Amino acid sequence: MKYPLGLIVLNTLLDFDEIFIRIVCEYHKGYFIFCFLIFLSQFLSGLIPLLIYKYKNHKKTIKKKINGFKLLHGKEKIKQADNLYKILLLLSFASYFNIIGTIVRRKYLSEINKELLRGQFIEHRFKSIQIEVSALLSYFTLKIKIYKHQRFSLITISIILILIMIIDVIDDNENLSINIKYFLLSAFSNIARSFLDTIEKYLFDFNFLRPCSILLYEGLMGTVLIPTLLLIDNDSFEDLSEVKKNEHIFLLITSFIIFVIINAFKNLYRVLTIQYYSSMTRALAESILDPFILFYYLFLSLRDNNTETNNRNLKHFIYFFLIIFCLVIIAFCSLVYNDFIILYCFGMEKNTYIEIKKRSYSNLNNAILDEDDSDSDEDNNDDNNDDNNDKLITELKPK
Repeated sequence: MKYPLGLIVLNTLLDFDEIFIRIVCEYHKGYFIFCFLIFLSQFLSGLIPLLIYKYKNHKKTIKKKINGFKLLHGKEKIKQADNLYKILLLLSFASYFNIIGTIVRRKYLSEINKELLRGQFIEHRFKSIQIEVSALLSYFTLKIKIYKHQRFSLITISIILILIMIIDVIDDNENLSINIKYFLLSAFSNIARSFLDTIEKYLFDFNFLRPCSILLYEGLMGTVLIPTLLLIDNDSFEDLSEVKKNEHIFLLITSFIIFVIINAFKNLYRVLTIQYYSSMTRALAESILDPFILFYYLFLSLRDNNTETNNRNLKHFIYFFLIIFCLVIIAFCSLVYNDFIILYCFGMEKNTYIEIKKRSYSNLNNAILDEDDSDSDEDNNDDNNDDNNDKLITELKPK
């Protein structure tokens, strides 16, 4: 559990760091800066562990003999399912989905946030799309089966997502076109993340790539391509100029450095969660805290509107209560999908990890007991044969 839990903790620390940058450092844009820092940290999270591994592996001496016996060493590399060109192509696709998803989240979604009534937290309401898409991609590409409890979870999450969209339309029907545009962009960003996770899972399971190698390649591609935005996008220049004019420049730079360090560890825990668990578990780790984030925005909303009428505050409370309730159901279904919660009804517990483990131990114990019974029967037969032989020998003795 250390990798999913570590990912949850690191995501929380990143959120606190960004809140500190916005509130204390008074830096609100960050489109170009944050994109560059994200890929720089990803590149470092792949480069530094690989250099440490190479250094330790270089110092390690391979023993040729032990106690006079010559040792036989096998091949260091495991045979991969794909050739080098296909692996590089898959890494390029993963880097593309990583870059395009980051740009959409950091720039276009943040711009639409300003036009919507509750745009500052709308991203947290649709993260569960990643679980839906990742499950389907894993089923069709990686041949991972979807069992009864997982089908129940996916259907319930889909219904709740539609319900959230209806609540948004009712709450802010004046900006219907903008809401639809935001939902489509959010869906595109989440689908890109799902494609990224599925490609990485495939590279882990079928080509046995190291997590650090994948992070190094993806981070390098992003670090090289993101600066080209300076040549084609004026918003990038505005980001840099806002940094130069910032009154809290020392605190801002320190916060950027902390962001790079935390995000580097987050990237490591992200790929390790995908490697040892699945892309659905990674999506769960990044969306499990969304109800608590909505509680935080509810507190800010009620505090900012304390001078308005009670009807306005009541509308805020009802809206947030419904969305938080929906997100709690989504979090519960996500835990059921990933076997962290087991429902003992309608046969949904049959193909969960714990029940499969129980059945395997039960079968093993039964096999051992059967073997003991057969051994005891053989011992009894041997004792009876010995008695009969002794009796026969006694009868054959001459008087």
